[in-house]
Amino acid sequence: MDAVFRHMAALDDRRVLRDIESAVRYLQIRPEVCSGSIGITGFCMGGQYALMAACSVPRLAACVSFYGMLRYTEKTPHKPESALEMAPRLHCPYLGLFGAEDQLIPRADVKALESTLRKAGKTFKTKTYAGAGHAFFNDARPDAYRPAAARDAWRRAVAFFRTHLGSH
Repeated sequence: MDAVFRHMAALDDRRVLRDIESAVRYLQIRPEVCSGSIGITGFCMGGQYALMAACSVPRLAACVSFYGMLRYTEKTPHKPESALEMAPRLHCPYLGLFGAEDQLIPRADVKALESTLRKAGKTFKTKTYAGAGHAFFNDARPDAYRPAAARDAWRRAVAFFRTHLGSH
């Protein structure tokens, strides 16, 4: 896990967000894509970047984040602004799915996100699953996987995208 955390710390957020923005621009010009109905989702670090993109890529129409980290322990040149700090700039509806026993995402951070989004007048929903920790959706990790939470989270994610992206 130390190597994983070192890799994550070395990843430049601005580069990742530019790559996501480029991918969205590419999708918008594809004839088989409804350009106004592009959503983003991610798990763990991908969930963090999904939320960050929803705050910085204006062409996204909806975001679902599965246990995306919200706060950095320290700012660095590669990590200049956390998802929580970016939250007031959310451009699209957001669904955040969290585990109540997540050791990486304190409940206080989820509450801070909800408060920030509410104060900013953003469209959002969150769901926190009792008895679930980080990676509750990951069926390859029996120690973390929570089937009931995963099923409910998936149903919510699909319904959220259907509502905000349509059935194009």
